[in-house]
Amino acid sequence: MRGLTLLQQYSNLIRLHQWVKNTLVFAPLIFAEYLGDSYVILQSVIAFMVMSLAASGVYVFNDIVDVDLDRQHPYKKHRPLASGVISIQTARILFILLFTASILLAQLLSPMVSVIAVLYVIINIVYTLWLKHVVLVDVGIIAIGFVLRVMLGAVAIDVVVSGWLLLTTLYLALVMALGKRRHELIILGDSSDNHRRSLSSYSGLLLDQLLIMCATASVITYGLYTMSPTVIVHFNTENLVYTVPLAVFGVFRYLYLVYGEGRGGEPSRLLFADPVLLLSVLTWGFSLIVIIYL
Repeated sequence: MRGLTLLQQYSNLIRLHQWVKNTLVFAPLIFAEYLGDSYVILQSVIAFMVMSLAASGVYVFNDIVDVDLDRQHPYKKHRPLASGVISIQTARILFILLFTASILLAQLLSPMVSVIAVLYVIINIVYTLWLKHVVLVDVGIIAIGFVLRVMLGAVAIDVVVSGWLLLTTLYLALVMALGKRRHELIILGDSSDNHRRSLSSYSGLLLDQLLIMCATASVITYGLYTMSPTVIVHFNTENLVYTVPLAVFGVFRYLYLVYGEGRGGEPSRLLFADPVLLLSVLTWGFSLIVIIYL
């Protein structure tokens, strides 16, 4: 039981539950119609592991840097480093191992995959040390991380991703990042700037306006993608547009959880914690695959 508890602590440290974000590397595989190609699928799986190991390394680095602040946070104080269950020295070794494993795996694909993985880590290290304290830039960096996931997935299998899909990814990521900032601002209250300096520059009204704007933009860009003449010719169908209402409902559900239930702090956990949101995402994904492949 003691060993299982320690295993769970390491799982929390590398944010294993956050690996769901890295499934974005499979988006190019699906949209490029390679779901039936076992070799390309293997490449995408390797790309998923590259991004997952790199992202976990970033989470460990973040916890090392923020350990003192996390000890003062109502929820983060229970994290493995903040609570003292795992030592800082062990975490440093783990960061090096995760980063090294990510780059070694990337070499199995292509040098460009390695470049994107390294770029992702560097950007996030700078984010942890500085940019997360810069208002608006902080959420922008988070969104760029999601775009890099899609780009890594595309480079891994040597395909080009539609600009509309990249924009959709960017805006959806901004929605989640802004929803998380809003949640932090609410739960931390007057002490918010003690945990993240950029929070003192945000207001509930500003976050609400930005969140709605980005949610609207995500729906519009996805709709434009489905109706793009190039996309219609590529898939030889105009039916992708019928997945738009499903995507809209998913965005609506997320906004309801943020505003109606005061959630949004952990988007990855929220996806599996809310059956309606999970079902809407799975239904959208299933409908997309059926239209593209059948």
